[in-house]
Amino acid sequence: MARAGLAAALAVAGTVTVFEGTGHAAAASYKAVPATGPSANAAYVIQITGTGFTDAVGTSQVHAAGVIFASTCGADNTADGTHLAATAYAVATTAKLVVTTPSLTLTGTSTAFKVCVYDLANALLGSTTYTVYAAPTVTSVGPASGPAFGGNTVTVVGTGFTKKATATIAGVAVTNVKVTGTTSLTGTVPARAASATATDVVITTEGGPSTGGSAAYTYKKAISVSPQYGASGTILDITGVGFAGVTFGTVNGENSAVKTYVYFVPGIYNPTTNAGVKTLGQTGTCSAVQIISDTELTCTAPAITAAAYTITVVTDGSVHAQDLTQQSVVSSKSTFTYATF
Repeated sequence: MARAGLAAALAVAGTVTVFEGTGHAAAASYKAVPATGPSANAAYVIQITGTGFTDAVGTSQVHAAGVIFASTCGADNTADGTHLAATAYAVATTAKLVVTTPSLTLTGTSTAFKVCVYDLANALLGSTTYTVYAAPTVTSVGPASGPAFGGNTVTVVGTGFTKKATATIAGVAVTNVKVTGTTSLTGTVPARAASATATDVVITTEGGPSTGGSAAYTYKKAISVSPQYGASGTILDITGVGFAGVTFGTVNGENSAVKTYVYFVPGIYNPTTNAGVKTLGQTGTCSAVQIISDTELTCTAPAITAAAYTITVVTDGSVHAQDLTQQSVVSSKSTFTYATF
């Protein structure tokens, strides 16, 4: 009756007002960036974007213990065995919350959690979904080595691979990745300068990058020659790595230690001294070298006896017991045969 009387009195003034107490707006829907991560990492930082994390003057409106990870958001921010408090959080702006995740238990291949944000009155401000995956591992790579110019297919074996898995070798992306299951994928090896030191193969999924794996890949000095048949004066297109900024020698019979050469060798090049000459040296040297890029050049075949030759690029043409890693290795794509057509 009292409320009816009040309403009637206000109606006389032309306004009807009903007082029912205070309440909270509906919980907002937020966004997590990234929305996925590793399950066992208790120090993985994500950003929650939305609105209402501060008031108009920039004061935080998030409870001191107001970020909870759970399967469903509770009525308040109570942390227990199934509602886990964030390791840390910071209100960056009114629209951004930076959160460090707790260690989250994985069930199956992936598990989704609600990230629940509570206000100063311990009411739910909003939430988003964050999904954890097992971090991938890498156990083997085959083949374990290949040519510096890349382009060959490699198979990576491990655990925790997903359809979104990507791969890198020495930090360079493997292309044409095809995930053949949770334990293997294939891809095309990128080009990289040759090195005697093996480089890391890393797989990255929604669970983050693989770490601590023993698998690695070694780039070998190698070239690819096109065409593989011809005669004196034929223009060769040679693919490799490390051509840019190099001074090429083009004179037949020259053996400078400070020049790079494209040699025609009747076998496997061996510059070690044999009575003052190379044990197995070049028969001729490619001339008119034009460097297109770090991975490609052209040159002109010399006038030499018709036969099959191995095209060998060396960074030191001198006669001595040099480090043989300074020459391109023999491959099926590095041969050139002189023939009469």
